[in-house]
Amino acid sequence: MKLIRTVVILLALIVGGAYVILFTPVNKSILVPIIEKNVQTSLKIDAIKVTNFDLTFNNLTLELLLKKEHIKLDASFDIFAQTIDANYEVKIDDLSLFNKVSKQKLSGKFYTKATVKGQFDDIALNGKATIANGTIDYKLNAKNKDIKDIFVTINNLQIEKLLKMVNQPLYTKGTLNINAQIQSLNNLQGDIKTTINNGLLNSMIVKNDFNISLPSNPNYTLNAVTSLDKNNIVTKSLLDTFVGKVSTKETNFNIKTGVLKTDYKINIENLQDLYFVSKQKMRGDLIINGDVLLDKALLVSFNSKKFGGDLDGTFNNNVLDVNLKDMDSLKLLNMMYYPEIFKSKLNVQFNYNLVNKKGEANLLLNDGTFLATKFSNTLKEFTQKDLTAEIYKTTEIKTKIN
Repeated sequence: MKLIRTVVILLALIVGGAYVILFTPVNKSILVPIIEKNVQTSLKIDAIKVTNFDLTFNNLTLELLLKKEHIKLDASFDIFAQTIDANYEVKIDDLSLFNKVSKQKLSGKFYTKATVKGQFDDIALNGKATIANGTIDYKLNAKNKDIKDIFVTINNLQIEKLLKMVNQPLYTKGTLNINAQIQSLNNLQGDIKTTINNGLLNSMIVKNDFNISLPSNPNYTLNAVTSLDKNNIVTKSLLDTFVGKVSTKETNFNIKTGVLKTDYKINIENLQDLYFVSKQKMRGDLIINGDVLLDKALLVSFNSKKFGGDLDGTFNNNVLDVNLKDMDSLKLLNMMYYPEIFKSKLNVQFNYNLVNKKGEANLLLNDGTFLATKFSNTLKEFTQKDLTAEIYKTTEIKTKIN
């Protein structure tokens, strides 16, 4: 009996002590320094101050001051019923406060406000946020050690401000919109729609960083639909740019293996739009299809039907291989704005290593003939030789590149 009485007394003292520490005014002097120290350690911020703290048997009020930034939490709960009804507010006017913990130079503002309701093992979170001049609506359900029913809507987020916020070059402007519905994070199931409107590249920064002079109004838009299926992230996309369109039917990224696979189609309606890169006047259009595989090394394949023949090749581990087969030389010369003086079937094999900058090119012209021009007519008058009457069965040029 003495043992039982002793145990009961000890339990009473423990419970009573815990109650005094947690749910009476004594708690403020004990818990506040602990909270400040833990937040300071976690966020690596020196100036942490609890400006308001009140903990009772069924309610918690907490206000934190991170230097000049505010975090507020107000929660009511029932320990026995295991329920919670809380709301929190975070207002950060200068994100550089988190440079140490993020290991990234940050700037800009962030604000969010949300409610948290439900059972301890089945909590619903519903909130709103603003960042980079955009608005974010989000809600989710935390149940049985899984995050479920995630809905996120991002509207009118300014890409330029987002880049500035994370200290990246302001390569582009544009408006980002995202609509995400994810059924489960543990089982990774869901869909995400992404759009970028009014995209515009920054010509000055692109020139400074890449020595590329962009044409006026280098605009673009992006539409992408992504499905999440366990280990696979599958995306269908269309990038419509000032040069042309790039589309993919299925881009597949495997989270577990880190392997990326995608098809692609490049559609350039006017080759003259490439002058800023090629520095060569061109006309006509071009469609290129291919596949990309990123697995330890990068492998890109490409092919096109052009000038009555075929173009295909690969880029594999820094080596570029290009093959042109049975192309009409006149059509090629016309595209390049060159004089159409020689008709032939053109075949080219080109190999180049981008690392050691070495390669070779073999050019073969079959059944070639010169066309009647002022030059051929003048030559005929002086030499009595008609170039247009000759057929050059094969003409071969071999080139070493170093």
